[in-house]
Amino acid sequence: MDIRALTSFVAVAEHLSFARAAERLNTVQSAVSQRIKLLEQEVGAQLLDRSRHHVRLTEAGRLFLVEVRRTLRRPARRSVWLEGLPPASSDG
Repeated sequence: MDIRALTSFVAVAEHLSFARAAERLNTVQSAVSQRIKLLEQEVGAQLLDRSRHHVRLTEAGRLFLVEVRRTLRRPARRSVWLEGLPPASSDG
């Protein structure tokens, strides 16, 4: 799990749009989508409900968003939380 995946998730959750999240993060939509897919695999839960016309947070996504925001706001907590995670792959 890497910080880019977490910030991508927060951006999608805030905008409820992969395209707008990618724009905000100055990246391409496919990169955001891939990060979210890998993040969901790592946490073992579907975080977003996707269709052609909308993106919504699942219940797991709402709970995860609260924790991610808390973690990202506190640098000391963020480093402790992220230290316990396996290293991020370099392909995302």
